[in-house]
Amino acid sequence: MKKTLSLLLVLCLILTLTFSAFAGEAHKLNDISAELDSTVAYLTNGVTAYTVDSAVNYYYLSNVSNKADSYFDGFLQDVIDNLEAHDGKIIPSFGENENIVTYAAIISILDRFDEDVSDINGVNLVDLMKNTPVSTISEPYYYDIVIPTAASFCDKEFTVNICNEFIANNYTMGSGLYYYGFSCDNTAMFISAISQSGCGCYDEVLEDAMAVLDTYKVEGGYCYSPEYGTDANADSTALALKAKSAYFLSHEATEEDMADLAELYGKLLTFKGETTGSYTYAGAESAYAAFDALRGIEMYYALVSLEETPDAPDDNNDGNTVENGESGNNENKNENQEQNNHENKNDVVIPNTDSAQTLAIFVITAFSALTAASISLRKKED
Repeated sequence: MKKTLSLLLVLCLILTLTFSAFAGEAHKLNDISAELDSTVAYLTNGVTAYTVDSAVNYYYLSNVSNKADSYFDGFLQDVIDNLEAHDGKIIPSFGENENIVTYAAIISILDRFDEDVSDINGVNLVDLMKNTPVSTISEPYYYDIVIPTAASFCDKEFTVNICNEFIANNYTMGSGLYYYGFSCDNTAMFISAISQSGCGCYDEVLEDAMAVLDTYKVEGGYCYSPEYGTDANADSTALALKAKSAYFLSHEATEEDMADLAELYGKLLTFKGETTGSYTYAGAESAYAAFDALRGIEMYYALVSLEETPDAPDDNNDGNTVENGESGNNENKNENQEQNNHENKNDVVIPNTDSAQTLAIFVITAFSALTAASISLRKKED
């Protein structure tokens, strides 16, 4: 009888530990979401409004977390006011002309909040973006906003032309993206931008860039450039996480790839500051480090969301898609943006179906064992 009771206790303990382990796995996406929320809250602390002039920042701050949602009404009104002030065009106060980066950021932001970007105060913002020269992109990092927006709202030819110009003017095979020199951060932002193009025609340059990126890998994460030292820092580590996550959103990731990214995410978290949501650079809390951390974590969040979501058939495919599942029109947005939709930003728990099946088998087996043990115990007592 004592042996049987011991068996029952052991089986119960195993069941308890198993349920705890599976519950932990199911909630890991929530942990990433919570980290995003706290970082957005840190970056928006003391901010009273986001406007056309700060659309680039709001583009990233509003991507996944809802902690910046309270700014949207004021942002939308500023967009409308700007359109009215400039005869149906948007012109930031820091320039005298239209800017394709500003259009791209505004389009993506408004769409996240379910606004019809083809009719904002009677103006089609997508048409304005397509008619604005790519030459208005003042620095290569902004392609990380323009390319994914183009992939979601414009035709494939338009997106490919932007990508081709970006590569031709900024990328050197074997060395990476040149912007005031070569660095981890530069090449990481290049990978992120091109990986979100949905064109499916840049594997050679992306593979080269991924190899270049790993030359900056050091103990503790990634460094900016060996020229300035080989210590890992939050910014470079975060942007490497962003780049690799973006790459695997358009390329199949193995279990080893996902494990490496989870490790990299863990290394990024070692740079967290004492203030909730903050990140450090050279030991001091830095808003720049926190902003780069946000950009890295939100892309990682999108990848983990996709990896943990069971594949579902597309019953609404009308043929207007380009390779890698990303759309060339406003009605079929790319999968990454659907994952980050405003209505599904927080408290997402996506069960792992393989794990759920394993758990079910284990529970059935354990229950059978418990039943058999109970019957045996009754027979001995009789």
